[in-house]
Amino acid sequence: MKISMKVKHLVYTALGVLFASLLISQYILPTYSEAGDRQKEVSSAEGILKKLESSMLSDKKRNDLIMDQLSIRSVDYNTYDLYIGPSMTHQSAVTDGIEKVPFEQMLPHVRGYLEKNRNATYETAVKWIAIHYRNQGKLEKAVKEVDRYADQLTMKGNEYWSLQLFKAELLSAESPEASLEALNEYKQGIRKVPDSYLALESVRLEVRMLLAEKRYEEALGLIEEWSPKANSENVFSTYNYLTTTQEQLEAWEEEQASLHTVSGKIMKDNGEPLKHVTVYLRPPEFSNHSVMEESEPFFATTDEEGRFTIGGVPKGNYEMMLGMQFSQINGYTWPVENGDVFTVEEDEYTEVNMQPLMKTYAPSDFEELKGNVTFEWEPVEGAASYELNLGIDTDNYHISSLARPDIQGTTVTLKKDEILGHANGISHSGNGDGGMKLVPESVLGFSNAEADFFWYVNAYDASGNLITSSNGYRLSEDYVGEIPYFQYKEHDLSKADQLLLDDQTEQAIEAYQNAYKENPENIHALRMLTKLTREMEQLTEDEQKDLEMEYFKDLAEKTNDAHALFRLMMHASEEGDWESYFEYAEKYKQVENMNSYTSGMHAIALMKSGEEQQAASLFEEVVVERGEHRFMPVWATLTISMTGDFEQAIELASKYPYIDDESDWKGILERLEKKLEDDPVAKEQFEEGLELYLSGDESSFNQWLEKEAENTVHFFFKQLQRV
Repeated sequence: MKISMKVKHLVYTALGVLFASLLISQYILPTYSEAGDRQKEVSSAEGILKKLESSMLSDKKRNDLIMDQLSIRSVDYNTYDLYIGPSMTHQSAVTDGIEKVPFEQMLPHVRGYLEKNRNATYETAVKWIAIHYRNQGKLEKAVKEVDRYADQLTMKGNEYWSLQLFKAELLSAESPEASLEALNEYKQGIRKVPDSYLALESVRLEVRMLLAEKRYEEALGLIEEWSPKANSENVFSTYNYLTTTQEQLEAWEEEQASLHTVSGKIMKDNGEPLKHVTVYLRPPEFSNHSVMEESEPFFATTDEEGRFTIGGVPKGNYEMMLGMQFSQINGYTWPVENGDVFTVEEDEYTEVNMQPLMKTYAPSDFEELKGNVTFEWEPVEGAASYELNLGIDTDNYHISSLARPDIQGTTVTLKKDEILGHANGISHSGNGDGGMKLVPESVLGFSNAEADFFWYVNAYDASGNLITSSNGYRLSEDYVGEIPYFQYKEHDLSKADQLLLDDQTEQAIEAYQNAYKENPENIHALRMLTKLTREMEQLTEDEQKDLEMEYFKDLAEKTNDAHALFRLMMHASEEGDWESYFEYAEKYKQVENMNSYTSGMHAIALMKSGEEQQAASLFEEVVVERGEHRFMPVWATLTISMTGDFEQAIELASKYPYIDDESDWKGILERLEKKLEDDPVAKEQFEEGLELYLSGDESSFNQWLEKEAENTVHFFFKQLQRV
């Protein structure tokens, strides 16, 4: 296995960190809420149980209550509390306003429901019981429950065969052989039912198990038999899976491509196996959306020893994701980062080790602070450096971003101006009428004395690899410890701030403008105007940008604010004003060390200003030494320009893979090289586009890109522009 790094220091963090802050507010904080709130939570569950036990409750209302409980726990056998991966973390859907009743207390009522009902929800209730036993590590018990209730069905209709298919899927966690054995016993019946979806899902499961055992010829024969039916019955998710797998198997059969097995083990750092976790290998085109079971091409569930096997995987770069229960990740983290890539070159074996969360000490427990703030945490064995991240948590807004990289030691002090000026993303949300409105908390940031703020640290080894983090899932009192939340009271809310919080954005902007006009040293008003200029709808986009840059210039001159200087650098780069760019860059370096992201952007500026050799050296440092693979495509493009050698560029893409939400860059470069070899017109287009791209003349490059027809060359530069 090859795990390759990574996109580490983003200006704004990705969805995974956003979710983590949501998780803190939804799961950690209730653990330590006021006693009255805790009692209210308990009463809600107790109230449901009392209703279920009441003799006055009608059968219909009792059944409705039971189904409400089942509805907040998905009954899809591959659905988990949580899906974790490098680019995103997401939670299974829950039903708002319904308190969960513990499984043990709910079980007798669900069993009673099953004794009296043989309707369409019977299957749902059986799966609910089996899933809970599986998630408790009791796979044998889960299978017995399915058998028990399937045998009680007098008619062998869809519900019966669906439960038998469900059992075969459960047994895939034991071994492909066990799953196939169950399928062989029942598949004739399953594939004769009128429900074509059920029949085709059984085919898909069988294909997956055959691939895991490397029985490729049998899998291909099964696909050839059933893919026409999937097409004719419009079962598109299964049809897409079968046809894609068929293409891969045919390429293998013709010796044009190879297929491989990916196996491994998921466990905690102490060796404890994590059983019944589902492991997903996701191609590049899957990385921009959450896990959807019906469309995932490569996945397997771990057995009692935490082992898994995924078969029939073509060579290439993938993103690995894990589906798991909250209880399995409680107190631990999977140390992966946005941009981490799993490369398959042959049969691969990997071990995933969950690491204990770091402890944080101060600030904590919502203490009220002013002035400079010192952050303190426990040391981590093997850590060469740490990074501090700050987050905002309000009812409307949850986000975090990097505050200080490359920290030596386990304490760091941020000055008050650093905290007040800390950059976070400006956010918009739906206004209820189909439009969007500004989220005021995202503008106020750390100037909002009414907000709660959180923080976390990441620990890195000497090679820049993430060891562990304090940011994770602390869902029981054993792991919570000091809650890393604080309130920052340095700034008293002004009249303009209050207008902003009241969603009166236009009036707030006017108030900030007046405040800054009256007092040019009002840094808070100036900082707010840098964030709100794009909300001035009476101005054109160009006018907004020009005014925004004027405000940033004022802020940089008055405070040497690093974020303002960086924005001015990027604007000068876009305009091709290299004299201004390097002037601002020098000032930036005096107040802030360039991290891997800002260094990568600086390398692009060097490249476009004609300093290609310096740019190449800096790209090498950023990509190879700092692990910022997102800049690899630009480095590869510069390599083609400097050497004319596509093979060198492809080697870079192979050694330092970067997958965005649409493409694998190694594949992009290979297809482009072939196109240019076969098509002189395309080669001429490429050379013209490359010259414009490297010139730094963004306007001319964009105009050229817009007029070019959609083709391989156009796609290459579009993807490069996205990077």
